[in-house]
Amino acid sequence: MLYHLAAVAALRLGREGEARRLWRQALDVAPALGIARENLSDLSKPVGERHAPWPFSLAQWVPQAVIDDLVAASEPSTRRGQGDGDEAIARSQRRVLTRHPLMIRLVPELLERGDPMGREFALRLALLSQAPELLPALRDFALGQHGPDEMRTEATEPVQDAGLIPPGLVRMWMQGQWREVRPLHFAVDGEPVERHTGRVQEWEREAIRLMHANQPERAERLLRRALEAAPDAPDLLNNLAAALNRQGRKEEFRALVERIQELDPDYLFGRTNLAILRILDGRIDEARALLQPVMARKHFHVSEFSALMHAQLELCMAEGEVDGARAWLDIWKQTDSDPDNAMRKMWEERLSARSRLRDLEGLMSRRPRQRKAMMVSPACNWTSSAGSVVPKTRCSMSVPPLRAVCRVRFCGPTLLYTKRARAS
Repeated sequence: MLYHLAAVAALRLGREGEARRLWRQALDVAPALGIARENLSDLSKPVGERHAPWPFSLAQWVPQAVIDDLVAASEPSTRRGQGDGDEAIARSQRRVLTRHPLMIRLVPELLERGDPMGREFALRLALLSQAPELLPALRDFALGQHGPDEMRTEATEPVQDAGLIPPGLVRMWMQGQWREVRPLHFAVDGEPVERHTGRVQEWEREAIRLMHANQPERAERLLRRALEAAPDAPDLLNNLAAALNRQGRKEEFRALVERIQELDPDYLFGRTNLAILRILDGRIDEARALLQPVMARKHFHVSEFSALMHAQLELCMAEGEVDGARAWLDIWKQTDSDPDNAMRKMWEERLSARSRLRDLEGLMSRRPRQRKAMMVSPACNWTSSAGSVVPKTRCSMSVPPLRAVCRVRFCGPTLLYTKRARAS
């Protein structure tokens, strides 16, 4: 056990090689010492996923009776359902903290020094109880160097909401080094959103069906009829813009996208569509300014999130940040697993083609007599999907010089994100 504790101390001082040697010595002396084996095994993980070092297991920190009390307090509240479940669970957990005040002092220690189960236990207790007295512990954990990156990112949400971490860029320990990051937290759900009722709703639904059937002229007539009953409704105007665009009436389409943004600056689809137009016009700074406020939102419908991801990917590509675009696509895949999301499929194909072109560039660069610059123009048709204007790429795209990013970017700082469960 002495070798194990010495290894813990060495790793906390940054001496990983010495810690490995000491844990191996501990196992030579006591092969059954599981805690030494678990710490050593944890070091085989990527640096951003590690818990090591931890000196003791959860059972050595917290009596089983306290753990049973916390679990028992959660069960009745969980059975009430999601509607009032969160607040009910918070109240029940705070009552347990009142009965076991020592936990207020143990949570910071477990977040800093706990084993995987102990750190998870402390984080869940702090998040579920919403206890104000545990917020400083969450802040110190989020801004510290102990525990996996994902857990510390999750801890930033309540701390930012409480004002203990300022919005915007934050200095955090990520992937084994200090980085300037911008934590993001959002929920994505698939609950249907109905803006209209009666005939207007029927006309809009039929118009969308007609556009999917490649009949934009008939869709336009229905949408104009709906707008007579609901003037300036942004969703109707947005679908009308898509119908005009499908007919090749580009000037009318552009004018309508501008008008939608003027009428309702908070309408997400209008903002993302205008951002894409700005990108196509080469007005990148304006596109970035349009998208940046949307990133602060806490909740998205799945179609809204798709529209935002599409616009963000276009922005990354326009700036030559291909690796950043791939990182955004990974977030999109993790958040919306719908295999029939046509917009996301388009991006998967587009970035896959980009990878093949990059491989070809590498091959050509190794053949001096064939170093002809490879630059083809994008060929795009515009269509509409889930309320968003979507460029549908046909087989060709431009190939600017590639710059490695290797992290999620919002045109500059690294982004961290957590997501809550998507409702089906």
